[in-house]
Amino acid sequence: MLLSLILLGALLAVTGFAARTFRRHEEDLAKEWLRRGEADLAAGHAEAALDALRTALVYSKENVGYELRLAQALVAAGRDEEARAHLRTLWETEPGSAAVNLELARLAARRGDVAEAMRYYQGSIYGVWESDGIVRHRQTRLELIHFLSAHGLKPQALSETLTFAASLPPDPALDVQAGDLFLNEGIYDRALGEYRMAFRLDPRNAPALAGAGRASFEAGNFSEAQRYLERAMRVAPLDASTTGLLDLSRSVLSLDPYVPGLSAEVRSQRALRDFELAQERLASCTPAAGNPASAGLADLARRAATLKPKAKERNLRRDMDLFESVAGLAFDVETEAEAACGAGSPEDRALALVARYRQRGAR
Repeated sequence: MLLSLILLGALLAVTGFAARTFRRHEEDLAKEWLRRGEADLAAGHAEAALDALRTALVYSKENVGYELRLAQALVAAGRDEEARAHLRTLWETEPGSAAVNLELARLAARRGDVAEAMRYYQGSIYGVWESDGIVRHRQTRLELIHFLSAHGLKPQALSETLTFAASLPPDPALDVQAGDLFLNEGIYDRALGEYRMAFRLDPRNAPALAGAGRASFEAGNFSEAQRYLERAMRVAPLDASTTGLLDLSRSVLSLDPYVPGLSAEVRSQRALRDFELAQERLASCTPAAGNPASAGLADLARRAATLKPKAKERNLRRDMDLFESVAGLAFDVETEAEAACGAGSPEDRALALVARYRQRGAR
């Protein structure tokens, strides 16, 4: 009996060892096929990746990570409905998986199903990641914001942007990202606040300085825009679009007769310069026949002709009503002409901006 027990124990040990060896061999085979599938996906060979990943699952059944990778390969192969069915099965097993919810959200977004995409994006944001959870949640929320903005859901996009910005650690790159989101949504004061936070952390952060310049420009604060953009230019070269904003800011500040602190002489000189630009604009802007703007521009031309004999610097210095009439006519001409004939010269564009922001301030 003792001998039998010893033999039985030895047999069990050998059997256990063989089973463990077999399981390790299966795990090694699964990992090898997964590696092949990953390589095929990276090379753009989605169909080959599908075969490799299915083989990996033969050796590692019910491995959620492998199942998810297979679903991603199905998406890469353009087999969205098959991928969705696969992911739905995974979701029913693990509804709190952030990765599964994110893939389902992306598929819904590709189909144009906004409600379903939003539901799964939220499931991913509040779901569980295996690693780097905080970073992955932030990236998912950012993806959701872009999705909402692309579908014109501005209130929802703004709400998510506010949450995104409120949860950021001290990081200039993330602050710039939040500033860009607010800028795209037209919330210029919040955008400026995020950019300022970024360059307080990193005073030579060129994207933050340029972003602050753009936000100030869009808000109509051209002196501040010029200051930020010139600081950005001293740190790194500006792109063509941002350089254009700097040039426009400088032109606006040189043409605006209402800049605080100007002497009566300079203010009158600027109003006269604006009046001259308006007359040139009237001469160059000829709307097509039947354009409703024609009558308005013709009326402005008559007003300009009436004012022209009186539009002298000494008159404008003495008569504020005349000054207001001359400057107001210039603004009206540039506004009407821009609508009828499009953007004119750089100075015309600058003067149209002065008119636009003065009207906004008046309201």
